[in-house]
Amino acid sequence: MDNSLIEQIRESNNIVDVISAYVPLKRSGTNYKGLCPFHDDRNPSMMVSEQKQIFKCFVCGKGGNVFTFVQEYEKITFMEAVKKLAQRVGITVKETSGDKRAESKKTKLINIYRLANEYFVNNLKEYGDGVYKYLNNRGISPELANKVEIGYALDSFTGLLNQVKREDIPEEIITDSGLFKDSNKGKYDAFRNRLMFPIHSYTGQIVAFGGRQLEDSDIGGKYINSPTTELYTKGNELYGLFLTKYEIAKTNYGIVCEGYLDFLRLYSSGFTNCVAALGTALTEKQLSLLSRYSKNVYFLFDGDEAGRKATISSGLKCIELGLTAKVIPLPQGEDPDSILLKEGKEFLQKLIDQPVPFLRFVKETKILAAENKDKIKLLLESVGKVSDLIDREMIIKNISEEFGINENSLKATVNQRQQVVQRPKTSTGFTLSQHSEEKELFQFMFNNPEELKNICEILNSDYFFDVNYKKMFNTLTENEGFLNLFTHSQIIDFFKEESLKNIAVELVLLGQPQRDILHIIKDMKLRKLKNDLNVVNKEIQIEGFTTELLEKKQNIKNEILRLDTAIVSNLLT
Repeated sequence: MDNSLIEQIRESNNIVDVISAYVPLKRSGTNYKGLCPFHDDRNPSMMVSEQKQIFKCFVCGKGGNVFTFVQEYEKITFMEAVKKLAQRVGITVKETSGDKRAESKKTKLINIYRLANEYFVNNLKEYGDGVYKYLNNRGISPELANKVEIGYALDSFTGLLNQVKREDIPEEIITDSGLFKDSNKGKYDAFRNRLMFPIHSYTGQIVAFGGRQLEDSDIGGKYINSPTTELYTKGNELYGLFLTKYEIAKTNYGIVCEGYLDFLRLYSSGFTNCVAALGTALTEKQLSLLSRYSKNVYFLFDGDEAGRKATISSGLKCIELGLTAKVIPLPQGEDPDSILLKEGKEFLQKLIDQPVPFLRFVKETKILAAENKDKIKLLLESVGKVSDLIDREMIIKNISEEFGINENSLKATVNQRQQVVQRPKTSTGFTLSQHSEEKELFQFMFNNPEELKNICEILNSDYFFDVNYKKMFNTLTENEGFLNLFTHSQIIDFFKEESLKNIAVELVLLGQPQRDILHIIKDMKLRKLKNDLNVVNKEIQIEGFTTELLEKKQNIKNEILRLDTAIVSNLLT
């Protein structure tokens, strides 16, 4: 792909807008901050610079430009990230045969899931009369089934397998897709005679499947789901979010139910700001995903013991993440599907209009066999994990009002717990070297790319003592492409080695060095000459005063004097 086109795509995608679609960002001075998606981050440690068009996490060390972020987050190749961002801004990119060969494993998995879904959907249309009756009995119309791409897996051991083999899918992808199982006779379809629910990412990409029994007497579990793959990890996705995310943002709250059919019944009844957890309790990743569209979460879990326990577990996570949780309690033994069938849409709407605040739900629930004191302690454990001090103060105030406990006592309890259990601070990121002159030099070069050529002509790699800075300097000087680096983002992309890329990001974010570049270069030259002088003195100690060594020592002294007599007089002894 032509470099000018890559630059056009880069310039058309503001890094703040792109990252905000994945992670909520808050303005912090001239930059933005957010939770880093590349490690278990509770205290926002990722900074995004709109001015420099780069991001950096100061805990795990991950950093780069807009291409790097998409590439790392989506686990795709550089060119796939470029194409994805081109599509985002409406720039056409022509695909070459080389691009096809370089497809990542993730892209190939997406392709096999697309083929599988087409197969399941076609089965439903051709052989699914009985399945359509089943869906109709559950209040799901053919139009809605088509909208969410529900399909049908035939009662066949090789139906899907034969289909993907006709498409020349690589054997490795067939094996890793999770769509097939192995036996002594070879591979066979994992999903057979099941109602098929494709699981979409929030962007609408199919990343997994869930299959439900059509008859209770059928062999196997009621539900079977795709295993973990490069595309899918259980607990990372919310069923239906790709359809409802804009309505959630519009209404400013999201209703969370448990399963596929609960979601479909709610959606078909007009509750179009809902999602399904695909399990019982929500995970932090799912809540973080939902929080991109609203900070208000309404739990509509089943009215049994498991559903109420899941509500408490999920609500505590909401506290930790600074989200507002409310509960729509259902009668014992009911679920959204059954309540809509029995009582109708208006009844459920009344429950939704009068949700129970999560703190009150905890106080009043009988599912926790505990006194109020123990319930407060449970809540305060989550409060102590809230990073935003204002959010923490507000939650403590709400607990105080709900349980009638002195606010100062609650604060003291939280503070005491934090003193006893201090979370260790770990960092796997790069720590800038003790060689401050080298750091300052790269700060200047990366923030003044037009001076790169001049500096590389003045110095060589011998002036660098730090192994990483030496590698960075060699990377620049050994490739004439460095003469075409004009932006911070281009500089980041120039380094292919991830560790060097992360160092470059950190140096760019540090901005201009405080000292003048001439002083920095002079100090680097003096430092090298001093090191050379020490080497010669050691050689003299070992070999004695030879004419060659004395001449070498004098030449170094003369070089030092030429640089700055006043500064280095103490070196000439």
